[in-house]
Amino acid sequence: MVDYKPTFELAGDKVGITYVAVRNKVIWDHKSVAHDWLVTFAAWTCFRAYSPLILVGLSMGGQITRELLDADSELETVEAEFDSLCYIANGIRLASNLSLVPWPVEVPEPTDDRASLLSDEKRLCFDIAILTAAATFLHELAHVRFWAHGNAPTEAREEEKACDAFSREFLLSQVSAYANESGYEEILVRRKRVMGLATAAFIIDESSRNAGPNDTHPSTGDRFRHLALHYLQLPDNDDAWMYTASLMLASARRRGITPTDISFKSVRDLCDQLADSLD
Repeated sequence: MVDYKPTFELAGDKVGITYVAVRNKVIWDHKSVAHDWLVTFAAWTCFRAYSPLILVGLSMGGQITRELLDADSELETVEAEFDSLCYIANGIRLASNLSLVPWPVEVPEPTDDRASLLSDEKRLCFDIAILTAAATFLHELAHVRFWAHGNAPTEAREEEKACDAFSREFLLSQVSAYANESGYEEILVRRKRVMGLATAAFIIDESSRNAGPNDTHPSTGDRFRHLALHYLQLPDNDDAWMYTASLMLASARRRGITPTDISFKSVRDLCDQLADSLD
């Protein structure tokens, strides 16, 4: 196996999102990290919006219907909160510098001081944001490994899928050892890491939703599959799948394809069906 020594470069802000591997170097900028932090908080808003709907649907034998959507009196309000955060995130993508975009008052600015966040909800979003950043950097590091070893898949789309799988495996393959060493409950570690990986897929979708399909990057459904859904070591109705399904419902809504008549055996089954709809 060829040894490789990746390097990392914090670049200056510019228009767009900067997370890229160039030969043996991973390049990113501060604006992109702040963007992903903001979209993580938007993702949590998706969970607030759709998890009650999924729970009620599950209690009714596994179904989401138009009537169920219409009966949720708070859904439109929470969706508007989500839309507002996504509007600001789009402004960040279009700006040449983070300082040009007003930061939303309801979201704390990016910080490495978890204790400074004054609610459990915000501290959980902090944890998800950190895991999402790790997933993103690991994806780019996988590109560096392919370059160093000269064994990248011949098709760019397949390389992207392999890099997603590398990120997932890196974050999840040693969970038992980490839980034993840290004292954290193992299922909680697994759950939170899957949530971080699902958020990474969601951020990619949100960042590129105007780009349309192409030959170099996977569909949104495949992003969710390779980053999160191919992980099978969580119960089918685990909260991680509830969170993931909420994000995919938001992605479907952004496309104008919110499902209004869907039956599912479990929340995991709902995730698989939603992934199919996002291909």
